[in-house]
Amino acid sequence: MNIIFLYAAKKILPSKMIDPQQEKIHQIALSFTKGVGSKTFKQLIHHFGSATHAIQASTQAICQISGINISTAQAITQKKNIKAAEDLLIKHQKKKIEVISYQDADYPELLKNIPDSPPIIFYKGDKCHLNQYQLLSIVGTRKATSYGKKVVEKIVHTLCNQNILLVSGLAYGIDIYTHQLALSYGIPTLGVLANGLDITYPAEHKNTAQNMIQNGGLMSEYPLGTPPNTHQFPARNRIIAGISQATIVIEAQKKSGALITAQLANDYNRDVFAVPGNLYDLYSTGCNHLIKTHQAHIFTDIQDLFYILNWPQKLSKEKKITYPPLNTAEKSIVHTLEKYKTLSIDELHYKTQISITQLPHILLDLEIKSIIQAIPGKKFKLFV
Repeated sequence: MNIIFLYAAKKILPSKMIDPQQEKIHQIALSFTKGVGSKTFKQLIHHFGSATHAIQASTQAICQISGINISTAQAITQKKNIKAAEDLLIKHQKKKIEVISYQDADYPELLKNIPDSPPIIFYKGDKCHLNQYQLLSIVGTRKATSYGKKVVEKIVHTLCNQNILLVSGLAYGIDIYTHQLALSYGIPTLGVLANGLDITYPAEHKNTAQNMIQNGGLMSEYPLGTPPNTHQFPARNRIIAGISQATIVIEAQKKSGALITAQLANDYNRDVFAVPGNLYDLYSTGCNHLIKTHQAHIFTDIQDLFYILNWPQKLSKEKKITYPPLNTAEKSIVHTLEKYKTLSIDELHYKTQISITQLPHILLDLEIKSIIQAIPGKKFKLFV
């Protein structure tokens, strides 16, 4: 009995005694080894039980795994990879950037389920958002029109207090507008980057990116110092598609990054929504095509999304509304409608003392921002 017990202990004990810090280093080393992609990384972990055991295995044992040749096996066992991985981990820890492995509990569950999920992700922000919130991606053209922006405003405004994390790519147009509106409404938002987290691309979005760390976060599969190369953007799009339960395409041409994201989301069996647009508008051709070819649900209202995804919708009657930045005249109108509920344009003119010639333009701007709405009787009320 003692001999059997000692033998069993010899087989089981080492895996339990792996140092977490060393395992993390070995995971990084393995993931950045030439010839080891997402599929091979998962095969190695599954076969050996840990990255540590995989790296410590013989080349002959590694070559027994289907698809791994001798040169890849030899690269896996190289000790220099471990030193480079240790330096990389320390470098990120100094910047307060989380290095999250496919094996970690903090790794986003939905992202883990796609076949080409990154073995390692780098993340700066609040990790609780990744698995405790419903994740929704919003993507679209880099040349957003007033129509596209209005749709984003309506979506974001309606999602207040709904336990949703909004995901996009920090790019020009629909992406950055989504992030900025989410922040103004207090909704957590995640930016997925195609470069290291020490680089903001485009540079003009640096302040927004910094603010996102406080309410949401920034994510990349690329380590610090990696510049934004062209081929990395389609790879980034697979994370945006894979990490979310659904993707909404606001405006897009037939050939665009947004449509690549939509295609990937379909490949991953995620729901895709597309906002219909003018038949003659260049930036609606992609969305209309997705709807016509049944690659996306038609999106006309946020209720479409809650219904199809079967998401619980919280009531927010008692919630204090957070508005985007308003000028003095806009604030006056909002505060007046908060007090009197519904008013005509003449009543608003009388109570706010705003010029009757300026008032219609201000009211239109507030309607576009989905802050107020016109109702029968030529009156206005808050959009809540």
